Amino acid sequence: MKILLKTMLVAVALSLPVWGNEASAQTHYVMIETNMGNMKVMLYDDTPKTTANFLKKVREGYYNETLFGRVIQSFMIQGGAPDSRNAGPGWSLGYGDIDEEIDGEIRANHIPKKGALAAPHREKMKNSDMSMFFIVQGYVQSKAYWKGWEKANNAEARNAAKKKVMTQSVKKRMQDIKDSIQLMNDSVQRVRNQLMSLVTVTDSTLIKLLKKTKEESTAMGQKYNEYVRKINQEIDSVARATPGTRFFTEDELEAYSTIGGAYHLYKEYTIYGEVVEGLDVIDKIAELETNAADRPRKDVRMNIRVIK
Repeated sequence: MKILLKTMLVAVALSLPVWGNEASAQTHYVMIETNMGNMKVMLYDDTPKTTANFLKKVREGYYNETLFGRVIQSFMIQGGAPDSRNAGPGWSLGYGDIDEEIDGEIRANHIPKKGALAAPHREKMKNSDMSMFFIVQGYVQSKAYWKGWEKANNAEARNAAKKKVMTQSVKKRMQDIKDSIQLMNDSVQRVRNQLMSLVTVTDSTLIKLLKKTKEESTAMGQKYNEYVRKINQEIDSVARATPGTRFFTEDELEAYSTIGGAYHLYKEYTIYGEVVEGLDVIDKIAELETNAADRPRKDVRMNIRVIK
């Protein structure tokens, strides 16, 4: 009976999605084949309308023989517009089809990292324009850079939050702890001086007192640091809740500091998939010479097929 129960539990566990691994929960993949290389794209399940619409178009061959008609290096590559299929050299592309718009599905957990597949929308509208798509390239900067960016761009909100959180009682508490630390340090110094005045250090009582006082001083310092950390967290929390601020999630920081991304697109567009193979193809396309309308002088034509 125990063996049967254990087997059943293992079977159930294996059937559950692994929430820590986003890729394991996805069920649809497509291949974007171009004359510059291929990109395997995983489509997200939590954007059901957008994903279903895209899959329908792919199966119908809607994007086949269209071009990547708008390319901006360190930003994104955009393609799939129906007017690009038979476009002549130098034509401006990417006007899309207003009849192909659907309600957006913007998700906070979808990051505009390199390889993110997204649906454009018209100015000041959140509806997704499914007649086209774009893939993010973006750029890489260190975590220290992004933390500095947060500090500079949210300085006003954080100063206001600091004034709100740092009440008189909080300031008094911090000062009380600092005064206690100073008293402890003074005690350490007094005992140390007493020991130094002895010809031979044999007074075990003083030695024990010095050790005990130093430990208490260290503990008080740790208590102060923990209190300051707590206050800073509260200040950050208040600042983050201030309208108009922009703070990065841990996932964003990791992505923007490793593979890159376009941070300003976060929660502005419906992101419904990501390139899981062929990120280098994005770079190859993005590096192409373009005209004044951002169209590559070399045509990059595509075909897209469902592979799962």
